[in-house]
Amino acid sequence: MASQSGPNLDPVYFGGIEVDISQFDFSDHSSRLGAVTITCTVFIALVVLTVALRIFSRARYVRHIFLDDVLIILAAVFTVALAGMCIAGKQQPFGILIRINGTVATHHGLGRHIWLLPIPTLFDTLKNCILYLFVCQVLYCFAIALTKLAIISQYLRFIPDKSFRAALYGISVIILGLFITGKTHNASRMFTRAEASTGVFVTIFQCRPVRGAWNFTIEPVCVDYVTYLYASSAVNVATDILLFVLPLSHLWKLNLPRKQRVILCVLLAGGASACIVGIVRIAYLHQLRVLDVTYQSVVCLILTVGECSLGIIFVSIAALRPMARQFFPKAMRNSPASSAQPRAWPIRLQHIPASQDKDQYTSESKQNLSGSYGTRSGTSC
Repeated sequence: MASQSGPNLDPVYFGGIEVDISQFDFSDHSSRLGAVTITCTVFIALVVLTVALRIFSRARYVRHIFLDDVLIILAAVFTVALAGMCIAGKQQPFGILIRINGTVATHHGLGRHIWLLPIPTLFDTLKNCILYLFVCQVLYCFAIALTKLAIISQYLRFIPDKSFRAALYGISVIILGLFITGKTHNASRMFTRAEASTGVFVTIFQCRPVRGAWNFTIEPVCVDYVTYLYASSAVNVATDILLFVLPLSHLWKLNLPRKQRVILCVLLAGGASACIVGIVRIAYLHQLRVLDVTYQSVVCLILTVGECSLGIIFVSIAALRPMARQFFPKAMRNSPASSAQPRAWPIRLQHIPASQDKDQYTSESKQNLSGSYGTRSGTSC
């Protein structure tokens, strides 16, 4: 129901800005608090469980922690923090919630329409909610960047092809450079990036002074951050596609049974779900421009948490194979012959020198390699 009933209504100002309140449907009392709580709780549980099993598998069966494990742990910390900030209600899940000014963001109206917020504290509520969204974006920067670096680190250790490794090194340099600076040498007023990190410094310093990003009672100088998110998210999707497509041909050429190659490619395709979520997220970025941001931003936040969580989950599934072979030996058996003699997979998560071709590895060098796909003395390592 439109709130305006005639053309001669006086303009409405909010924080010194003229607002067209005809966009509001004051009869809508719906809430998205439940959607935030359920979705983010599920993602927290899945991420924590997956990463815990990954580390257990490494420590118990591989007896080694690799660089991608460390990166995934860090990515999980930021993802859980991001999801935790989206959870509604007064109870603190797991006893840990990042707080802003002593209260969680949902206490500042997240998930509720702006016209349902208490009038006496409306300005303070909105300022704190926007500050919360600001912190969420910073957490997203770290979570998604660390996840992509973990994927690249894992690729580097089991694909020896020189050109492939060079491409990954190049992507890594771009990720790190744009994560730190948020722009390239050719950047102008429209910031660009080549990774989902969004440029942590661009996010933090999008306004001058910094508090202008959430304090609408002052007049800061800001970049058009939503437009920047459109551009950066599009490039992010492109890098997701590259990380999905580049290793496919190399994985298919590995000296593995066809069944195992299919499984690896399916797992890689599963990781592309994060890319799909990223594409859908672009369609909802416009909702960050509306005044009813406390309600409209929820879908974008849920998709943000989902993108980070799915990336962590799917990149960790392959690392669970050693543990799966112990608990489900029949299901994980490659062939009848594998029960008589353990078979070592040529896919290894330990560094393979780029100067050597995989066909040049001797049986002794293969035996010295350890990783989540191999076996040692009849035990998955």
